[in-house]
Parts: sequence; C-alpha cells; structure tokens
Amino acid sequence: MLVKCGDPLNYYIVIGGGISDASSRINVEGQKKSKGSFNISYVSQVDGNLLFYGLSYIIPTWEREDANLYKYNNEENLEDIQFRSDIDLITANGTATYWAYTLAGKDVKEISSKLYVIVTDPENYETELKVGDEIKSIDGNTFQSVTEYVEYIQTKEVGETVKVEVTRKKKNQTVTAPVYELDNKKILGIALQYAREYETDPKVNVKFKRNESGPSGGLITTLEMYNQLTKKDLTKGYTIAGTGTIEEDGSIGQIG
Repeated sequence: MLVKCGDPLNYYIVIGGGISDASSRINVEGQKKSKGSFNISYVSQVDGNLLFYGLSYIIPTWEREDANLYKYNNEENLEDIQFRSDIDLITANGTATYWAYTLAGKDVKEISSKLYVIVTDPENYETELKVGDEIKSIDGNTFQSVTEYVEYIQTKEVGETVKVEVTRKKKNQTVTAPVYELDNKKILGIALQYAREYETDPKVNVKFKRNESGPSGGLITTLEMYNQLTKKDLTKGYTIAGTGTIEEDGSIGQIG
C-alpha cells in the first residue's frame, strides 16, 4: 500500500509550546484593564502524518506520542479522542465562568446542561451507547448530575436492560444498555461528563479555537475572568503563566 506524506498516522507530534495571553480569549463586558497579564501555558501538538513523523527524527525538540496512549480501548479512533478534548474545553470554560462570577459576587445562571458519553468499554461491557452520545433520559428519567445518574442505576438489577434516549450526530434515537456490577456497584460500563453553559451579568465572551481544546486552561481562565470582574488588579503588573484544571468544586486540579 502506498502511503502519502499527508496521510494520517496513529501518532501525535508535539512540536513545542509557549504561553498565550488569556485576555485575548476572554472579554467581560465593561472589564477592568490590567497592567500585567494571565497567560495559559500550552503545548503545541499536531496530528501525525508521514512528513511530521519523519521530521520528528530530525528536529530534536519534536516528540512523537502514540495515539493509542489517548485511547481507552482498541476500538476508539482519533474522532473519539478529539470529542473528549472538545468536551473538556466546554466543561472547563463553564466551570471557570461559574466560579469567577460566584467569587466576584456577580450574577451567573446555568442555562444549558448536557450529559455526554465520553468512554465506553466494549471489551468488557456490551452496550449500544457510543462516545459522543448526548444522554437525554434513561427509562424516561432525566438527571442534573452524574451522582443522580449513578443513584438511579443502583436501583436496577444486574442483567436488567435500560432504555436510553440519546442524541447521536444530531439525530434522536433510543438504544439499550445492560446493567452490570463492578466492586458491588451497578454500572452501565460507560463514563459520563456534563458540559454546562451559563448566562452572566455582566456578559462574558469566551473564544478558544478548536485546536486549543482540553481542560488545562481552566485555572488561568478563571483567574483572568475574575480579574476582569473585580477592581483590584491581581496581576500587579506581572506576566503570570500557569496551567491546571478548575474542578467542579472550585479546587485546582492537575494538568489535563
């Protein structure tokens, strides 16, 4: 088989990194100007092809990462990996907005909450659910948190089948999923994640490019947004760079 230079390979190529001023991505209406800046530390990564793969052996600072390291099972593809990164960014921006406005004493209200399947385990658990499915209801029940979902699954019997209404590629459909048991807990053999969006006063515009996906900008996004909302300039004229997630409880998490 002939492979062309632009054909995708099962690799990512890390080509370097740097910092990016968060104020260029976040704009709060009537924002306060800072003398310094909050910057997101990042690593640049491109989808591997024959050309980039070859150059990674020539350019000392370029590194190869096997895409399988990002997969949870052998049936996943690069689209599944990208979907998780996209949801991570939406979740990070939503969580950052909630905490920045809450801590600044400003109005913030949840207007959208979507529950997605982010991982399946077909090698151990049969299911018709797929990565990317938005779960609308299970047996007609809706949930406001992953905890509520888990509590509902505990009411089912092992081997019982639940009906799951999902939106898949913009189409609504009903699929089934058997109930399993792991460590004395009932499960469907999937992992879920909420993506929440908020309405705020003052309004905020958060714009990241799709290739800036992932959760690791959450901490700096929160700080930048909070800094624009308050009178005190937290930067004190310094150029500040950092990375790390902002968790649902407001704590700072690890690098995504």
